[in-house]
Amino acid sequence: MNLLKEGKTNWKYIIIVVILAVIIGGGIFWFVGWMIKEKAKMPEIKVSEINLSTTKLATIPKKYKDKIVWPIVFSPDGRRVAYVVLTKEPVVVGGLREEVVVLNGKESGPYSGAQGVQALLFSPNGKRFAYTAEKRWLLFTKGWFLILDGEERGPYDGISYRSENFTFSPDSNRFACIVLKERKYFLILDGEERGPYDYVGELTFSPDSNHFAYETEKEGRSFLVLDGKEIGPYKYIYDLTFSSNSKRFAYVVGKDEKDFVIIDGKELGPYSKAWKPTFSPDSERFAYEAQKAVKKNFIILDGKEIGPYDSITFTFSPDSNHFAYVAKKGDKWFVVLDGEEKGPYSRVEFLTFSPDSKRLAYAGAKEGKYFVIINGEEKGPYSYILDPPVKSFVFSPDSNRFAYVINGFVNLDGKEMGPYDGVLNLTFSPDSKHFAYVAMTELGQKWLVILDKEEKNYDMVYLPSFSFDSESKYLYYGAKLGNEFWWIVEEVK
Repeated sequence: MNLLKEGKTNWKYIIIVVILAVIIGGGIFWFVGWMIKEKAKMPEIKVSEINLSTTKLATIPKKYKDKIVWPIVFSPDGRRVAYVVLTKEPVVVGGLREEVVVLNGKESGPYSGAQGVQALLFSPNGKRFAYTAEKRWLLFTKGWFLILDGEERGPYDGISYRSENFTFSPDSNRFACIVLKERKYFLILDGEERGPYDYVGELTFSPDSNHFAYETEKEGRSFLVLDGKEIGPYKYIYDLTFSSNSKRFAYVVGKDEKDFVIIDGKELGPYSKAWKPTFSPDSERFAYEAQKAVKKNFIILDGKEIGPYDSITFTFSPDSNHFAYVAKKGDKWFVVLDGEEKGPYSRVEFLTFSPDSKRLAYAGAKEGKYFVIINGEEKGPYSYILDPPVKSFVFSPDSNRFAYVINGFVNLDGKEMGPYDGVLNLTFSPDSKHFAYVAMTELGQKWLVILDKEEKNYDMVYLPSFSFDSESKYLYYGAKLGNEFWWIVEEVK
């Protein structure tokens, strides 16, 4: 849907987009403090650790009505909810404000500063909690603090609270963040402070949480630090990437005015530009994108060049045996699966493999119409009521069922439900027998949870807590009802 319709601003669409940005964007992070430069799926939790009982987690006191500021976050295990309350407005624009953090009804603070409280973050298992907050008596005094598991550390001139630089390890046992003191950067890892550096970024844990890498700068040169060992110098470093088995590691560096991809210590290149180093799900195969000249983009897959194209995006199948990509040549788009080309299209989106790797789906536009294509079979055509008409794709875990959002309707196995102002989190149960999603109506004032066509209404539903349990017996999520925050557990029938 265009923002302008018949010469008028489409305020309905703008409001919906803003609401979605706030709800999903609880993890929109930025760096504050002294002129600092800056270069996250629901975690799997053991069934025994997830709260499988509908529970009222907190009641908003009357004095805090209409004073809650985002983010509002539920712990992944469904046992805690945290939010921030603005208790005192700044006297002037950009002045000091006062806020408190409320965790399951218990207040911490008050905190005073121009930015206030930021980055409320639960660990993947839900048992740990971290955030940053200001405590200043004057606007320009030092006053940033790290609060981790209830313990306060600081003050600092600034703390990076972008998601990639304020993070728990996948196993929840480790924590890392970046702080600024006296115009120098320091890394805090597992409670220990490392530095000083001229810059620190791209904090990266391996999937098994045993390895840790980051980028640093000293005297204008960049270094990679991997498990405490410094590698370099380079002109710059980015796209730090571990394989899924945590045994392999790749990244991109710049030197001698060229880019190089380094994988397992081996240097590949040179290129004018390189990016997106990607391991296959089984960690055996490797691909990345590279540029040799302006608008001459290549995929390098297992050491072989594919291209050139004007632009490319790619993906491995879940079993790692298949490789697909979307390529643009001039104003035409093509889909290529294992070397076989389909198209041309005027637009291609949502390239998606089924879990069994036997089906490939995508959305494609041609001759002014939109189609959903699964293994070459077209569904449609659809009109451009919204832009793009298709919003999301999802296969069931057994790969036999398929759902997508089209022009505000949910299409499940060929049957449409809706329309809605917005749709989020199309979700199949692990046994593929049940289907649920979150929808919005009345300009975001009414939130619906639909489970196998049965609706429940809430004032708001919070993501990414929306999920089935591993045994397909329950659907659980965080929600707001009136002045109460609830962890909702629906039994699947």
